[in-house]
This record gives sequence, C-alpha cells and structure tokens, in this order.
Amino acid sequence: MLALFLAAALANPPTHPVTLEGGLVQAVSAESLGAGVYGRVAAALGSHVALDVGLREGYLPGVQRTLGAVTAGVRYLPNKGPYVRAGFLHHHETPWALAKRFPVQTTLGSLSGISHRSGAELAVGGDIPILQEGYGGRLGVNLELSVGAFPDPAGSAVYVFLQQGFTIDAGRRRSVGD
Repeated sequence: MLALFLAAALANPPTHPVTLEGGLVQAVSAESLGAGVYGRVAAALGSHVALDVGLREGYLPGVQRTLGAVTAGVRYLPNKGPYVRAGFLHHHETPWALAKRFPVQTTLGSLSGISHRSGAELAVGGDIPILQEGYGGRLGVNLELSVGAFPDPAGSAVYVFLQQGFTIDAGRRRSVGD
C-alpha cells in the first residue's frame, strides 16, 4: 500500500511538503519485546506543523501475538531535522494462532478475537537528509523514539517504540521559511 502511494506521489507530486517514510520498528512493553515494520506520511499544514499518519505491524514473541497500530496526530518540526510528534494511537492486538490462520483480516483489524485498544502517543525523532548528488536532499534516514499509553487494563499500559527507516520528500521542497 505504501509503495503504491509512493509511486503515485512521485508521478504527481503534491504542491506542499510531504514526507513518506518506512522501515523497521522495535517494541518494548512490560510483557514482551517485539519487532515489525512501519510506514508513515507527514504532510505540511503550515510553516512548522505537519499532519502525521502512520501504520505499524509487528510480532511480540513473549506473549505470542501480533501488534498492529494506526497513529494520527501532528508533528512539530522547526526545520528539516528534529521533530516532536503527538496524537492518537489505536492498537490491534491479535493472538498468534488467529493471525497465522487469518493474516489479511488480522492486518486489516477486522477479525473477531482482536483486542482493539486506543490511547495516546508522544514521540521525538529526526530526519537526516542523504546528501548525495542526484537526490537533491529528498532522500533521508529517520530515527524516532515514541511512547504509547493506554488507559484500559486489557494489556500493557505503556509501549515504547524505536523506529529506524528511510524517508523521501515527495512534495514541494521545504524551504527555510516553511
């Protein structure tokens, strides 16, 4: 899905700054360690604020379940580089036995037996451009540390995530004043 969005964005770039990113994520909770993949889109809304939407999908072997996440919030970025992100977090936590039998429904979050949990997430991160000829600073690497908190007792109250990935700026180039 992210690959299709990337292809469409590069074929017809938006007129405002948009950053696409994707990569690997590690998860830590009181119950287990885990790992997975993520994708994220940040679309500039103003000079230093972007709408930020993301997806994660991973596996927690200590508790034998998958962990899917949908995030939506805002990203405050003074310039290309460090940023702070805050917003809504929704988890789909699925027992591994169900996920193996129904992988598509598990990924979509539409399977009976999935635990749906909602909370909040706060993150700090940074985008570092890859400075090579021909890329024009549009490609980069991203590192982000986030904390997700849930008010319900259906699982871990807190998750910590470390994301490492690559970015591509698909829209108008962000200038110093943006």
